[in-house]
Amino acid sequence: MPSLGPEERSSFERDGFVVVRGLLPAEYARDLRRYVEELVVDRTSHGQAAARYGEDGRPAILKLNQLTETDARFQDLATRDEIVDVVESLLGAGARIFRDALIVKPAGSQGRFNYHQDAAYWDVDPPRFVSCWMALTDVPEDGSCLKVIAGSHDRRREHGLVVAGHPLPGAVTSGLRKLVTYAGTGDNPGRAGGNKGLWRAKRFVLGKATRYVPALGDLQDYRAVPAEVDMARERVLPLRMGDGVFFHGLTLHGSGPNDTAVDRIAPIITYLSADARFVGAGNEDFRPARRRPA
Repeated sequence: MPSLGPEERSSFERDGFVVVRGLLPAEYARDLRRYVEELVVDRTSHGQAAARYGEDGRPAILKLNQLTETDARFQDLATRDEIVDVVESLLGAGARIFRDALIVKPAGSQGRFNYHQDAAYWDVDPPRFVSCWMALTDVPEDGSCLKVIAGSHDRRREHGLVVAGHPLPGAVTSGLRKLVTYAGTGDNPGRAGGNKGLWRAKRFVLGKATRYVPALGDLQDYRAVPAEVDMARERVLPLRMGDGVFFHGLTLHGSGPNDTAVDRIAPIITYLSADARFVGAGNEDFRPARRRPA
């Protein structure tokens, strides 16, 4: 699909997301999956993958950030015409690569992301950005597929933190959110800047430290408060390998546990519109999504 048609764009404007079947060619997706599986093993063994641990002491979520900065395969993925054509159908010409994350939920992982808006985490104004969530494995309903709240991109929603079942006071939550800004928004210290010492501290607290105190992982779960989540508008989005979901920066989304026997592997690449601005600590330095002509 070179770009979205009027019906798909209208659906995105109404619901805040659109599913694109067969976004990646099947052979490309299979080859990338094999590459990613080796990459994750290598980065995990060298301590370069951020791991959030569960109550059972096993990694519940593995995350590698900013591979588009350092890895040729992910640079190719982020700038593929079939992806950028869809992004620019939604954001207009001149879209830029803001951040990326490769997220793996191991087979049987109980790791989850509660409903949240990415705009609540990231210092971008206006919040005109789109994330592309891609499936490198089949992702059935019980395989930690993406879930969204249709139409929730109409406004910013109130968020909070719940640690070990207890909501944190608003002042504490606000202070922790400011630390995220200073540490480099979007886990993006390379481009967005921020304080690398704070970024490393955040990475330790939300990653390695959860091996000993799993409840610390809740500090990463900056979630929409229940009153902001209209479950009647929940859409569950199982995908086949190579499918993708494009969703607005204000769309509430999340995912549950992976109850299958297969690791769930999902690269997520976020793109800014030409007029969106990074307003956090650091600098505005984001590469064009569209490849320059050879």
